[in-house]
Order: sequence, then structure tokens, then C-alpha cells
Amino acid sequence: MKRLALFLLLLALMVGACAFGTPKPPGTAPAATSDSNSGQVGITFGSGPFTLSDPSVGLADLPNYTARLTVSFDGTRDGQAEKWTRTDTLTVSRDPAARMVVITASGSPEFDALNNTTKIEVSGTDYERRGDNPCTASVSSEGGDPALDDLAVALPGMIGADEAGSESVNGIEANQYTFNEQALGVGGTAHATGEVWVAAEGGYVVQYKLEVQGGPEYFGEGIDGTVRWDYDLDTSSTASIAVPDGCPAGLIDAPVMDDAQHVQKLPSATMYETASDAASVLAFYQQELPALGWQQQGEPVAVEVMTRAAFVQGDQQLTLIITPLEAGGLKVRLLLGKVAPASGIPGLTPTP
Repeated sequence: MKRLALFLLLLALMVGACAFGTPKPPGTAPAATSDSNSGQVGITFGSGPFTLSDPSVGLADLPNYTARLTVSFDGTRDGQAEKWTRTDTLTVSRDPAARMVVITASGSPEFDALNNTTKIEVSGTDYERRGDNPCTASVSSEGGDPALDDLAVALPGMIGADEAGSESVNGIEANQYTFNEQALGVGGTAHATGEVWVAAEGGYVVQYKLEVQGGPEYFGEGIDGTVRWDYDLDTSSTASIAVPDGCPAGLIDAPVMDDAQHVQKLPSATMYETASDAASVLAFYQQELPALGWQQQGEPVAVEVMTRAAFVQGDQQLTLIITPLEAGGLKVRLLLGKVAPASGIPGLTPTP
């Protein structure tokens, strides 16, 4: 039943409507917590000298990289054929800090829903586009989006892999190791063959290939087949991470007044309240925004219930709107969008 639970967890991850994180295939070996080949009671591991307890080790020290992980299953469930595959391609940039994952998946209508999905995290904003659906943006959560985690966390660890020489892989000098079901801790319940290449400097996984064949004892009741992992890492990639065309604008890089209260920062909008007067707020942004590359467009519009000014930078327009509050003080809104067509009054074209 434990194997079945793992398998169902994988399916939930792959078809989940909100957080489809890195796939965790069925039969994942128990995490290695000791360099001993008999570190867990009742489990006999491999006899080789190499232990991979954390497949994501060393990745945090790489400046930029692209990783690709394909996980697939081919077999039967309750006598019915079942076959699916999912490929995640993750690009990581440190300067500027950004992550992008592109997901392709197939095997059922539910899996097809993930096909051609792009997720990006940059400058405190998460972007997502699924297929031909509109791009959405949201403020990045404190824990981050699990779909943007290092793909290596989905690779089964091992104890007791055998040395198999060294070679250059993707331009990286790497040590090769081979392993089987014993090293995975599933001896007697499945047959496995695997190879892993680990960077000689840095200790990170450069390539990883694993095939596991099993039946109900491995996958769970009614399930029989083969699951495969194929992971590849490229550190020479210099591809930039760009927000797809048509996505909403991100968080606004602009200051707020020193006495700002109830500050809300959302994609394309910053809002807060202040006890300052409208002239002081306007003067503040007329001084601060040019230093950030924004230039005022036309003259501000001031009427009894509103003060409005527009600033432009390239094809972006930042609109400042100041309105009075019933209880006293002012509501300040900064709205980011595309440059508005000429209308005679700056900033009257709605922003996204």
C-alpha cells in the first residue's frame, strides 16, 4: 500500500490544478542518511563506495544552469494499459535572480492539460502560462513555487553504487557510478539498472539514468510496468529568462512615502495610504522616479477629487493616482502598464 500511495501522489502532482511540483515517481528509494551499506535495519544496500544522499547538492553554487528531467511510465493498471511521460526543463539564473520551467506532458487528457506550460519567477513575481491560455501573474509566495524547485530533488538517492570510471559529460569532468535495485534499497521487489555522473569538482549530478521494472510489490496493487528517469544538466547555457509577451507587468520598482500605511504590492499595482498632502506626494515622485529611469509624460492633472500623473520608460507607463479618503489622508495608487495612446490627458487609458 505504501508503493501505491507513492504512485497516487505522483499522479496528483502531475494533474494538480494549482501546484504541479517536480514529479516524484513511484518506487523512489528511501533517502540515504548514512554512508554505511547497512544503515537501515532490514534493508541491504549496494556494496560499492559511493552514496548519493542528496541529488541536489552543489546546485546552489552554480551561477547559471539548465536541467532537464523526463519521467515516464509504461505498464498496466488493473489490467488496462497505462503510459505517460512528463518532461520538465528548468533554467536558473543568479544575476538577475530568476527561474523558469517549461513542462510538457502526455498520456491522458489530464496530463495533456500540463502540456506546454511555462512558469517563471523573477523580481518577486510568479508568471504562469498554460498552453494558449492567458498569462497570469501573482506575488511570489514565501516558500516559492514547487514547480520551480531543483529537478534533481526528484532523483532517487542510493547507497553503495559502484565506480565506473570518469569522462567529460556536457563539458564537465565527471565520475561515473552504476547501481541496481540493491543500492536503491528495493532488492527483492523490483529490478533496476542505473548510471549517474557526478561532477569531479562541486559534486553535483551532471547526468542520471534509471530504469525500474516492477509489479504490485513495488508499485502497489494492480500496477505493473517500467518507470524511467532521465536527467541532464548543462552549465554552459547563457539563455536569458524573459517574461513571455502578453503577460501582466510585474511588481513595481518604486518607493513609497515615509509615512505610508497599509501598503499593498501586487503585480502591476502598488497601493498605500498617507497623511501627506497631494502636492507633497506628487513632488516626491517627480523627484524619485527620474532617478529610476522614469520620465514624466505631459503635465499632471489635478481636480478636486483626484491628482493624476503619468511617467514613461520605454514602452512602459507608470500612472500615479492620488485620491482623498473619507476619514482623512490620501490613497496613493501606482499602476504599471503599456504606454497609453495619445489621448490629450495622460494616464486615462486603463492599465492591465
